[in-house]
Amino acid sequence: MKIDLERFNASQREAICHNTGPALVLAGPGSGKTTVITNRLLYLTAYYHIPPEEILVVTFTKAAAVEMQQRFEALVKASLPIQFGTFHAIYYRILRESHPNNSLTLLKEKEKQEYMRQILRQEQISADFGAAFLEITGKLKNGSLLSEIALPESISAEQTIKVFKKYRQLCGERKKLDFDDMAYECLMLLEKRKDILKKWQGKCRYILADEYQDIAPIQEKILSLLALPDNNLFLVGDDDQAIYGFRGAGTEIMLSFPQKYTGTKQIFLEKNYRCRPGIIRAAEKVISENEVRFEKKQVPDRECSGEKEVIYRGFMDREAENREIVRQLRAFQRQGILSETAVLYRRHMYGEALIGALDKAGIPRVIAGRECDVRNHFVTRDIHAYLRLIHGDMTRKNFYLIMNRPWRGIEREGCTGECFRFSQLQSYHIYDKDVINRIQKLEQDCMRAEKLSLYAAVMYIRKGIGYENWITREYTGGALEEAVRAMKYIQELAGEMSGMEDWERWLRKERDENNKIKKGVEKRVGKEGVHLLTYHGSKGLEFDHVIMPDLNEGTVPHKKALSVKEIEEERRMFYVGMTRAKERLYLYFRTGTKEEPETMSRFLHVFGTDQ
Repeated sequence: MKIDLERFNASQREAICHNTGPALVLAGPGSGKTTVITNRLLYLTAYYHIPPEEILVVTFTKAAAVEMQQRFEALVKASLPIQFGTFHAIYYRILRESHPNNSLTLLKEKEKQEYMRQILRQEQISADFGAAFLEITGKLKNGSLLSEIALPESISAEQTIKVFKKYRQLCGERKKLDFDDMAYECLMLLEKRKDILKKWQGKCRYILADEYQDIAPIQEKILSLLALPDNNLFLVGDDDQAIYGFRGAGTEIMLSFPQKYTGTKQIFLEKNYRCRPGIIRAAEKVISENEVRFEKKQVPDRECSGEKEVIYRGFMDREAENREIVRQLRAFQRQGILSETAVLYRRHMYGEALIGALDKAGIPRVIAGRECDVRNHFVTRDIHAYLRLIHGDMTRKNFYLIMNRPWRGIEREGCTGECFRFSQLQSYHIYDKDVINRIQKLEQDCMRAEKLSLYAAVMYIRKGIGYENWITREYTGGALEEAVRAMKYIQELAGEMSGMEDWERWLRKERDENNKIKKGVEKRVGKEGVHLLTYHGSKGLEFDHVIMPDLNEGTVPHKKALSVKEIEEERRMFYVGMTRAKERLYLYFRTGTKEEPETMSRFLHVFGTDQ
């Protein structure tokens, strides 16, 4: 099949036609990296006559792998035996094919929970800690040190290590593979079994990896083994878009690649086909402040629109900021371009706060592809009820919400009158020692949580009381994802408040706002609405218009980002958000009042005062 190389720019042609040896392709936003990868596959098979079965294409998500395969097959109008898959899909394939009789199977979520409950019973630890221990186990498998992990109250490091070892042993005995085990077990197998390594090196003579900036150390080790001896690694990514440090990824691996692999061809896809020139210049001003990065400069393929392409504005308070967002979105709605618009935010909190304003204005919205108003989610109500109970609200109606979440076997008849007492509950269940023990534990948990900060109390409800573990047992799929999202929202919200007075004040405000909406405004949610996304959620997407509010210190960058490394990742997240915009970018911050001033994000200082 003939490739018309003239339709590509010079750097794209260089990448597509690369033959053997290591290559690092720095693909900036909107540079056509997927087009380059698919056409390079075509070039390898059609011009260099590389057998398709010796080519591996690896991505970080299943959706990306499917899209890559579909675009390639549409290009060649055929199905070729090239291996497309996520990192974990490749690990699982290697492990399963190498295991006797392919008997190794992936552990299901419910099985994980049952295994952990079994071990906790053996160790005489409450099953309510199941979710916490599974989370800790995952972190340990991915290289985190125990000293870096926050353990639940009353759980020692010795207990944690014991549970961890028993869990791994049980999985091994039953020939079950935990998702978090796959990378480690795959690496061990390839290092110990040279015959298996050689077999897979033959299947992976040419390796193409997308989004290489997101790679973790253990993933890099596996790729480097598979690529031997020829090191035909074709790695595509952008160090300026590395935003998954919390997963163990960082820019270090990508930045050190040319030094590790002698003779690396370094190609920069400098042309940006997405953004207007003004947006590119603004984004480059921001990201150039990072010291640890590849130096590069993007060239816009599009001309200036003739209008201001980056709008930079300050507002006295959040209400004024939201009013401007609503005004602008109404204008987009009248123009019929609302679905090509996104509001991006650093914290889930801002998105949830904006929902009320949009609903009141009747502006349709899309939230990460599906509707979930976490402010009114049952999880939010449950945690509210727990907090009230912890702080002495013994109202029967409030207690009914959570008395069996998680299951304790408490009967409603044990609560009489408008309020209840724990002693009253114990007396009613006097013939059931298990229920009495659970009631006593709940009382002790409430006493313990009362002494904690609001943020720590919410975390204790989730992990110590066992609410999160109960959620994971009761719900699956989308319902579980929404419940987890609601928990994260409440946790984040609690971190912004000083105590229960702030909490109750927020509840009253939300209640009043919701009543207003119910009286006069129909909620509109659908595919044609404005997109509400976090910076992370916007990765890989593009919109004509992007609004980025809440650009104040403490939010962008986040107040917990203290080190130079953390600040640089926060700046990269901001950069990712900025480069989602094709036509116009709106950067909003709050000035506060003379009495209570607010500080705009340090990332905006690069624009000076000429905006």
